[in-house]
Amino acid sequence: MKFSGKWDFPIDILEKNGYEAYLVGGTLRDILLSKEAKDIDIATSALPQQILECFSGFITIETGKQFGTITVVIDNQNIEITTFRSESGYYDSRRPSNVSFENDIKKDLLRRDFTINAMAYNRNSGLIDISKGQEDLKNKLIRAVGNPYERFTEDALRMLRCVRFATLLDFHIEQSTFDAIKELAPLVKAISKERINVEFTKIIKSSNPSKGIRLLNDAGLLDEIIPEIIPMDGFKQMNPYHDMDLLEHTLCVLENVKPTEELRLAALFHDIGKLETLEIGEDNIGHFYGHEKVSADMAYGILKRLNYPNKTIEKVNLLIKEHMIAPNAIGKKGIKRLLNLFGEEDIFDLVDLHKGDSSCTTLGHQDLFEEKVREILYYKEPFSRKDLDINGNDLKNIGFTGKEIGSILEALLDVVMEDPSFNTHEKLLKLAKQTIRKKD
Repeated sequence: MKFSGKWDFPIDILEKNGYEAYLVGGTLRDILLSKEAKDIDIATSALPQQILECFSGFITIETGKQFGTITVVIDNQNIEITTFRSESGYYDSRRPSNVSFENDIKKDLLRRDFTINAMAYNRNSGLIDISKGQEDLKNKLIRAVGNPYERFTEDALRMLRCVRFATLLDFHIEQSTFDAIKELAPLVKAISKERINVEFTKIIKSSNPSKGIRLLNDAGLLDEIIPEIIPMDGFKQMNPYHDMDLLEHTLCVLENVKPTEELRLAALFHDIGKLETLEIGEDNIGHFYGHEKVSADMAYGILKRLNYPNKTIEKVNLLIKEHMIAPNAIGKKGIKRLLNLFGEEDIFDLVDLHKGDSSCTTLGHQDLFEEKVREILYYKEPFSRKDLDINGNDLKNIGFTGKEIGSILEALLDVVMEDPSFNTHEKLLKLAKQTIRKKD
């Protein structure tokens, strides 16, 4: 087996200087799976300073020199080159207290997380696979290198990475590896929230996010990071529009929206407030009055706890609050209010969430809301202050000051959203002056 790529050049440079060098990690795994390799990771016998000397004519970044990693920029591609190393003395379920540089690629491979990531390749040596990673690729298995209890105790984040790989690659987790995760799941509490949300986001943005959530739940990891989701499993909605329990409905919606961070998070939490708002009517039907507000509040707390960016939290919050749309009942003014809230681009995230939500009920797929949005945009009907044919300076000129300018603009916008024919400078100025007369 031989293959070539952008990694050949840096490997050749290292070898010409008397060092061993191999393509390793996820790059090699993806190539063996016939997937496009986005990153390039190279392991070498060269020490960090020797790597810098070999690539003195290139841009180099001392990414983690103390751990042996130097990033070299070649043809605008960042290539991570790391000295063979072994690790010991993990003190916080994440980072090693001792890193030893090695001169044997096999020792380096034995420190890695999973067999499918523990292979090395160069054109001279071919494939080095001491942990049967290629066999596990063929059998679609995620298996820890060596003793899984040791691997996960060393670095608890590997448990989330295990679920992430199984989800993204649609692989199974080998039984002893999975058993170790179930036993050691509480260790993820030691991991930084930022690292957890990075892995979690990759899982839910995958092409099979429901598999990831189920694996997290079955492994006991969900209980450690987002325990609020667990009661959704088996929660009967007792409503004619819902023939799935709350978790199954949620996972269905998750699968049916675009794979962006905000949309997938909104889908995951859009109905979580139903757990707290269920009321059984005299007709024995479940009702969830105000659940969208409760869901938004719960999502806010969860995402804050996981240190998601404020911008992401605000967008998710807004999507959840506004997801309860009755397309047959909502009028133009209601659509314009939503356009004012979301803007012309983000409104289609709400459209997508609404479609995904409807598709996972007995109502089925619905396009009416989108059609109404597109109609207003097509005819360029005003829906925000910037669309008004009057501005703050115009109001200042007739005597308005301070905060009342904003209030008058909002009042004028309300009129124009109801009847676009009022959106002329003359008519709006007349309405504003009438407000002054009323005030006097």
